Amino acid sequence: MATPDYDIKSTCTFLWKIENVNYLWLKTSRKIESPVFVVDELENTEWVMHLYPRGCSTADKIGFYLHRKDDGSGTDDIDVYFELAFLSKCGDNLCSSRSVKLTFSKGSSWGFDAFASFTVLSSKQYLPFNILTARCKIWRYDRKVAVGKCFLAGTRVAVQRRSFHWEIENFNTIGCNDTKHLAIRSIRNEILVKFDLNLTSEGRIEIGIHVFDPNKKYLFFKTYITDYKGCSRNIGAKICMGRLRESRDANFDTFEI
Repeated sequence: MATPDYDIKSTCTFLWKIENVNYLWLKTSRKIESPVFVVDELENTEWVMHLYPRGCSTADKIGFYLHRKDDGSGTDDIDVYFELAFLSKCGDNLCSSRSVKLTFSKGSSWGFDAFASFTVLSSKQYLPFNILTARCKIWRYDRKVAVGKCFLAGTRVAVQRRSFHWEIENFNTIGCNDTKHLAIRSIRNEILVKFDLNLTSEGRIEIGIHVFDPNKKYLFFKTYITDYKGCSRNIGAKICMGRLRESRDANFDTFEI
């Protein structure tokens, strides 16, 4: 098998920026797809990147693939080698994998099922400003056409945000057996989330979270305390994940601050 020549200067580079990717909730074997890259220099072929946030078969690994669309045009087969990478804020490779010579027919995919650990989706190094930058570089094996082009595309995962202020009267009189409650309701007055606050025997604040909305698969809570001067301090965060079977049942979780 011939050794790939990665020193060829003429390459085709795809950059894909994914905003809020850590809020994306997909099961194993489910993917998101980049916008389509149409490359005239590769005989008008269409390409996309496939990202499996929970892996193709293993939930703790991210799958990453290059896919050639079945666009009905272009040559039947193209021989290339490629590199897939996640980039830092400065454009440096945080992790990358290269292929040997591969033949892409129409509708075919090649890549890596265990490209990176799932934990990168919670890493500030990989997600500056909560944006994952994925890159694919393609080298033509036959050097028939000099490519030397760069394409940029973006995907934004929609996130609903809501903030509320919970004033707890006579907080300094709360005992270990006392519980304060707060319900967040929809515009139709349905309870979406309920919070329970109490003190533990160790004197720490414990907040219980009851999630009633069956459509909420991923919830991320940030908690702040505001002092008498109006200054706020971040004191904790909690992620609640999972789909509820029935709306009358609630997911329950707690965290201490």
